[in-house]
Amino acid sequence: MDENVIEQAPILPVVRQPRGLEYYLGTWSGRILMINTIVFAYMVLRDPSSLFIPNLDFVRAFGSKSVADIAAGEYWRFITPMFVHIGILHFFFNAMGLYYIGYQLEHILGPRWFVGLYLAAGIFGNLTSCVFSLSLSAGASGALFGLLGAGYRLEGLVSDSFDQAGVKVRPRRGIYSGMVITNIALGLVIPVIDNAAHIGGLVAGWLIVEAMLRTRPNRLRKRNPAIAALIYCALISFSLFAVARTVDPVVVVNRYLHAAAKADEAKEAYYDYSEILRVKPLQPTARLLRGKLLLQNKELEAGLSDIEKAINAGATKNEVDAVIEELKMTGHILEAEMVKRTYAKSEHTAL
Repeated sequence: MDENVIEQAPILPVVRQPRGLEYYLGTWSGRILMINTIVFAYMVLRDPSSLFIPNLDFVRAFGSKSVADIAAGEYWRFITPMFVHIGILHFFFNAMGLYYIGYQLEHILGPRWFVGLYLAAGIFGNLTSCVFSLSLSAGASGALFGLLGAGYRLEGLVSDSFDQAGVKVRPRRGIYSGMVITNIALGLVIPVIDNAAHIGGLVAGWLIVEAMLRTRPNRLRKRNPAIAALIYCALISFSLFAVARTVDPVVVVNRYLHAAAKADEAKEAYYDYSEILRVKPLQPTARLLRGKLLLQNKELEAGLSDIEKAINAGATKNEVDAVIEELKMTGHILEAEMVKRTYAKSEHTAL
C-alpha cells in the first residue's frame, strides 16, 4: 500500500479526483471504467437492441457467466463477466459506482493493490455465483462490492482509531456501510440481481483489505503475516472448491437436473435441460425430458427429434414409458402415441 496514505494518518483522506483524460488514462479506476465503456459500446454497435433489453444469448456470446459453458471448457468466463453489462441501466449504475468510489480507494491502497483487489473480488464474486446460482449473469457488481467491502472495513478501522484517540471531530462515517446495506437490500427485493456474486465480492473485498493491512506496516492494523496468510488460504481454498464444482460436467449436469425438477414453470425446466445439452449434447435424460416439454408445447417436429436422439443416446424403456404416461396424464394423447411409435421404431431398427 502507499505509505504516504495509509501509514501517515489513520483516516480515509478525501482527495481531488482527476477529470477527463487525466482520470481515464492516468488512473486504474479510470482505465477499468474505459474498458467497460468500450465493451458496452461495441455490444450496442453490434446489436442496437442491447442498449435496453439485450438478448441473453447475445450477452452470453460476449462472455457472461454461464455455468454450462464453463463446464464445457470456456474457463475464461470466470473473468470476462466483470466487463460485460446487460443493458444501459445496468452499465450506468455500475459505471457510477466505479467512478465515485474507485479512485478514492485507489488513492488509499495504491494502484497495484487496488487493481489486485478489484480483479480478485470480481473473480471471487463470479466463483461464488457459480457455486450458488445457475443463472446466466454479468456485470462489474462483484468487483464493485469488493470495493464496498474494502471501504466498509477501512471505514470501521478509522472510526475505531478515532475512538481510541479520543478525537471528537471526525470525518463523516457510515458512507460505505450505508451503501452496503442499501445495495444488499435492493438485491433481496429485485429477483434478477445476482446476490451470490454481490455477497461473494463483498466478503472478498473485506477480507482482502484486512489481509493487506496485516501484510505491511500501517497505523490502522498491527502487522501480522500469519493472519494475512490464513485469510488468503481461506479465499484460495473456497476458490479451488468453486472451480472444481463448476468445471466438473457430472456435477453441473446433476445440478441442472435438480433445478429442472424443482422448476415452477416449463420454460425454466426447458432452459435447464438446454443448458445440460451445452455440456453433454448426448445426455439422454435431458434430451428426453426436453423433448417431452416441446411436445407438450405442440412443437412436434423439434420434440420428436429430441425424443429420437435421446433413445439413440441410451434412454431406457422405463424413462420413455414415464414420458408417455406423463403425456397421457396431461391430455397429450396424440403426442404420447408418437413417442410410443418412435421408441418401437428404434427397437425394430436395433434388431
